[in-house]
Amino acid sequence: MPRERKYRWGRVGGSDSVYHRLFSHPLMVVHLVQGFLPEALTLGLDFDRMAPLPAKYYGRGGPRRDGDVIWRIPLAGGAGSLYLHLMVGFQSKVYWWMPVRTDVCTGLHRQGIIAYERLTREDRLPAVVPVVLYNGAAGWTAPTATEDLIALPAGSPLWRWQPRGGYYLVDMGTLTAAGALPSDNLASLLFRLEHPKNAEELQDVLEAIATWFQGNSALEELRALFAELAKGAIEAFDLTLAGPEYLMEMRPMLAERVEQWKEDLREEGRKEGRKEGREEGREELLLTLLQARFGTLPEPVVRRVEDATAEQLKAWAVRLVNGDRLDDLLAVQ
Repeated sequence: MPRERKYRWGRVGGSDSVYHRLFSHPLMVVHLVQGFLPEALTLGLDFDRMAPLPAKYYGRGGPRRDGDVIWRIPLAGGAGSLYLHLMVGFQSKVYWWMPVRTDVCTGLHRQGIIAYERLTREDRLPAVVPVVLYNGAAGWTAPTATEDLIALPAGSPLWRWQPRGGYYLVDMGTLTAAGALPSDNLASLLFRLEHPKNAEELQDVLEAIATWFQGNSALEELRALFAELAKGAIEAFDLTLAGPEYLMEMRPMLAERVEQWKEDLREEGRKEGRKEGREEGREELLLTLLQARFGTLPEPVVRRVEDATAEQLKAWAVRLVNGDRLDDLLAVQ
């Protein structure tokens, strides 16, 4: 039997993690933006000229803060200095104060731009869009806007000086459960790989991933990262495989292992059925013997025998030889 699904996103934190490496590849970011972000945000973006930015934040006089993944994407037709900075953060657990965290990272990122690009009063800051990619098992329940965390009544004049920022949420599990994910999209394949309901669904998504990379054989780095995640997903279902960690080799091994898993389940079901059959046989035999000795049995007695454990049935069968009264026979030991 597969054990409870253990998501691997919890280990994301260092710049060398699988997910940092995945979304450090431009194609993963393009598929995420085009497949799961609002169309209004994607219009006019020049993905051919996008470039990664360092995600290291330094507060004034404070310790360094490590960000997640940041991409600078030029605006098509812009005057050379018009860019969108896309900040992709990763969460495995719901964090209620996430809007404040993204506000802090956005502010520190802008401070870094001012300092390192030596902006003057004639310059302007780029637009920044924080995206939170959430991979937890339960749906996201935290606010997505900073204004939702501030204790002020609607219409208060103090709102003018309050931050109203936040982030765009991509809840992988909820989107996968809803279905209708974009086709021919690497982000969709990642979401499905992270949230299979059972081993059969895992087998289906591995087939889809292998087929996709067959048609895109030049993307070896991405294929190796998906293979690494696939191996962890397989092990989460107790489908331990040996051999190379490549998707093509995993497919036949997984198919064979899934069939064995199904057969194990069927055999377990047959054993459970035989056990239940034996229990029912004991109940029927005891009821037959009781009726032969005491005549028609009251309904409460019949229910008590039917609800009895195997140990109780055995004890009552032994006492039936010497029991004089029905109430004494079924007395609790």
